[in-house]
Amino acid sequence: QQFGAVVTFDFPAVDIMRYTALHKSAVAEAMLRFPGCVIFLAGHSMGCRGCVNVINSLAVGDALFTSLGGLVLFNYPLHPPNPSSKELANARLAPLEQLPPNIQVLFCSADNDKMSNSAGEGQLWTSMESVSQKLQAQTRLHLRQGGGHGMTLSKKDEEATAASGVSGADQDLLAAVGDFVDSLLT
Repeated sequence: QQFGAVVTFDFPAVDIMRYTALHKSAVAEAMLRFPGCVIFLAGHSMGCRGCVNVINSLAVGDALFTSLGGLVLFNYPLHPPNPSSKELANARLAPLEQLPPNIQVLFCSADNDKMSNSAGEGQLWTSMESVSQKLQAQTRLHLRQGGGHGMTLSKKDEEATAASGVSGADQDLLAAVGDFVDSLLT
C-alpha cells in the first residue's frame, strides 16, 4: 500500500498533557510542510491518547479539523497495565467518548493486549470491540489475532511467516489501514 507522505515523530515518556501538546506541535509542523493535504493521525498506545486529545482540543473551524481524514489507533490503552480502579479506566475512556461524531476512527487492536482487551475475573472492559461500538465517533475495528500490546506476534506465529519477509498478520494490518484511508479519500 502507498500512503503518500508520512511524517513520524517520537517523544520521551511524559505526562499525557505534555504529550498532547507535543503531538499538536508536530501536527502543526506537518501541516506547514504539506499544505492542503488530508491529515491522518496515528499512534500506538500512549500515542493514541495524544492523538485523541489533539482532536478533542480543536474547534470545528481549526485548520487541522477541516483537513483531518481520520485517526488510526494501534492498541489504544483502555486501562493501565495493572488496573487498580475503575476511575483510572474511566479516565482513559472519557476522551474517546468526547470525540465528535464526524471523526472517523480505525482501531487496530491485538486480541492478547491486556491493556485494551481484558479477560478474566474482575475485568474493567470486555473488549475494544464493545467500547468502539458505544462511541459517537464513526469507528471501525481491525482485530489482530495473536498479538500483544506491542502488536507483536508470538514466536511460533513469527516463525510460521518469517520466510515471506512480511508476515501475513502485518500484511493484514497494512491492508486494514490502506482500506480505511482509501475509503475516506475516495
